[in-house]
Amino acid sequence: HTEKKYKKKVTACQVNLHLDGSTCHKQHRDIYGIEQRDRAGRDCTCSFKPNVATACYSLGSSRRLLLKVETDSFSKKKKCCEECEGSWSKEWLNSGECMYFNDVYNKSHTHGVPPHDAEADGPCGARMSIALLCAEQDDANAPQVCPLEYLKGAAEQSKAAKQKKKKRKSTKAKKKVGDE
Repeated sequence: HTEKKYKKKVTACQVNLHLDGSTCHKQHRDIYGIEQRDRAGRDCTCSFKPNVATACYSLGSSRRLLLKVETDSFSKKKKCCEECEGSWSKEWLNSGECMYFNDVYNKSHTHGVPPHDAEADGPCGARMSIALLCAEQDDANAPQVCPLEYLKGAAEQSKAAKQKKKKRKSTKAKKKVGDE
């Protein structure tokens, strides 16, 4: 679905589980390549393929996202004045929704899931997010085929080839009987 919708190639997946509103996901940028490795931490198992986007699907309880504009050396955004601290917003990410952003956004913004504010936002249950890192497709014009559909198609082709071969054998046998 993600590859077809966004015309990208999924290269990595991270699953985050928040059992209740007390857990959070710290504010961060996604790591799209080797040049960001120093921000990854010592236990990072990233493949460091050149990624250009993230698609993050949310399942379960709704949670707020904190989205912040950054004005640091990674960002092309600049402070409007010395006192400027950038801007931010808290947006809801509901079950079944996808948050998608590209490398340009990722360089100038951070995102995270802060601890849930039950007093302001009500009760919160379990939530899972599935974050997919995406690279450019090798061939943007290539049709995207689900591996299951590919296997199904291969099985159907194999079945059709066997039926054709069986029909040829049957036809040859009939000819031999008719020749006698």
